[in-house]
Amino acid sequence: MWDRPFDFADVNGNYKNIEGIDVYLKELSAVLKKHQVMSVGEANGVTAEEATAWVGENGYFDMIFEFEHIDLWRTRNDEGIDLRSFKHALVRWQESLADGRG
Repeated sequence: MWDRPFDFADVNGNYKNIEGIDVYLKELSAVLKKHQVMSVGEANGVTAEEATAWVGENGYFDMIFEFEHIDLWRTRNDEGIDLRSFKHALVRWQESLADGRG
């Protein structure tokens, strides 16, 4: 049906935690909070240390999906995943948002 395979553009760099995104997200957050809209953000490229700026009472969003642990698969290829690194990534996120911080 198709003459050639699809040629997909790599858009990851345009949608990650890029410089200056905080200006846009602060404005978006203010509008959503004004209208009492619950927000969920996709936090690609965000670290656990930055989590409180992204989620929680003073964050951009009410909830986020984070992907730090997903990158562990990309670096290991066919070797599987380093379970210890996987656990450390999840614990880092849980601890950074514990005690009502997110």
